[in-house]
Amino acid sequence: MRHRLPIIGAGVVYVVALLLIGLWPSHVDRDLDLAHRVPTTWLVAIFDLTPDQGYRIGEFGANILLFLPLGALLLALLPRLGWLRVTALAGLFSIAIELTQTVARPGRTGSVADVVANTTGAALGAVLVALWLRRAGQRHR
Repeated sequence: MRHRLPIIGAGVVYVVALLLIGLWPSHVDRDLDLAHRVPTTWLVAIFDLTPDQGYRIGEFGANILLFLPLGALLLALLPRLGWLRVTALAGLFSIAIELTQTVARPGRTGSVADVVANTTGAALGAVLVALWLRRAGQRHR
């Protein structure tokens, strides 16, 4: 249990931050004009996109990165669940956040694309930890 305490601590801090971001009354990037900043401008230039298209792709990628630690932490704490069940749990968590945004946060909009990106990120995090655990298990044999 002792070796799990840092993972639990990191998980608690991370989930609180994730809930603050997800349930903040307004979009957390509302005043940042991210459609005209790097890396969005790179996406626009490289792929000949509009600033709005570049922003949407960048936001999708950011959501993947944002949820990657959730899958990793869950699988590190609960390895017997396996990466697929951890991904399902993270997907349900994402759905709960998006539904709460839609129902209880008038300044926010829930999004199926966010659920897909969030779940993808959690799956990537869980798969990375699963591969690491498998490799670590092979070393001990």
